[in-house]
Amino acid sequence: MKSYTLYLFRHGLTKGNLNAQYIGHTDYPLTSDSISALHSIKAKHHYPQVEAVFSSPLKRCVDSANIMFPKNNPIVINDLIEYNF
Repeated sequence: MKSYTLYLFRHGLTKGNLNAQYIGHTDYPLTSDSISALHSIKAKHHYPQVEAVFSSPLKRCVDSANIMFPKNNPIVINDLIEYNF
């Protein structure tokens, strides 16, 4: 039987996150500081080579996936969208 390793990553910070808001389906973009932080984390730490990257359809999630796994095109799965409060 084939086995898989699954890695879970949370998206970078948005203005709503910084304001301690539950933003649900609100499609806030990543902040410029968060984009810089993700690039810095990617440069400093080893990230695994993966066969596939799956993402929520929200921009903050797709953009985070593109930064952290630039060789993979995220596969967007609508059912992975965050809860809507």
